[in-house]
Amino acid sequence: MTEELHRIVVVGGGAGGLELATRLGDKLGRRGKAHVTLIDRSRTHLWKPLLHEVAAGSMDPDTNDLDYLAQAHWHHFTFRLGGLIGIELPAWMQWIAFAVLSVGAMLAFRTQLYDRGRHRRHAESGTDANRRVLIPQTLAPGKSLRTE
Repeated sequence: MTEELHRIVVVGGGAGGLELATRLGDKLGRRGKAHVTLIDRSRTHLWKPLLHEVAAGSMDPDTNDLDYLAQAHWHHFTFRLGGLIGIELPAWMQWIAFAVLSVGAMLAFRTQLYDRGRHRRHAESGTDANRRVLIPQTLAPGKSLRTE
């Protein structure tokens, strides 16, 4: 009895989709545990922060783009040229999907924002930044006061 492989389809080869397809291909595709497919409307990926250099004419996009077919070959996933038109789900399933994605995104980003803020707070704790200064007297507009 042969088990059919799980099929994982990643729609959109932006930075997140390409990274996801590459990692899933390396982990599951290489071992034959799943069939991973990346779908994108373009044949190549150009890292978006480089677009200003392309627009300025200081960089040739053809020398710095990544070919999806080559990436798929190197990392054990399949690439298909195309796009997503829509997904038909019952209304109750749309609400569940929306709720799960919302909570997941909130938890993922909340942790990142919390960690980033916590590290910034610890980095600044040795300086006078973000410390409160209590001025014991009233200060007239345009006047200055020296505190120690």
